[in-house]
Amino acid sequence: MAEAARPSGNAAADAGSPEALLAEARAAYVAWAERHLAEIRPTAAAIAGDGHAAARQAVLEIFHDLKGGGGAVGLPLLSEIGASACAYLRQLDAGGDRPARVVAAHVAAAEGVLAAGVEGDGGPAGAALLEKLRRISG
Repeated sequence: MAEAARPSGNAAADAGSPEALLAEARAAYVAWAERHLAEIRPTAAAIAGDGHAAARQAVLEIFHDLKGGGGAVGLPLLSEIGASACAYLRQLDAGGDRPARVVAAHVAAAEGVLAAGVEGDGGPAGAALLEKLRRISG
């Protein structure tokens, strides 16, 4: 089994290590995700009803980017949450307040994963979270 790289004591060399680069990319992704998830909250209410295609598209684009980035930085649960939201938004029929509630549930799930520092797929709790999102999206 390969042993994890250990710091060399040389800060410049360690900063360029694969582990350091991944940690930097993860931190940038998490900061981006937190900022953009916060932007979705006020927009979520606007996606319900006719004539709000622009709001739905804006929310879809953020979740699409969330889906695309998580796996690359060791956060596949966030990618799955983004994928679930994208699937829901793509098949969305306008009307009622349900779309806003479903989007808000996806935002809350992603924010919770970020706040808890969940890495990987989240194990059984991550699977249960995704199943709950699939049920409410259906």
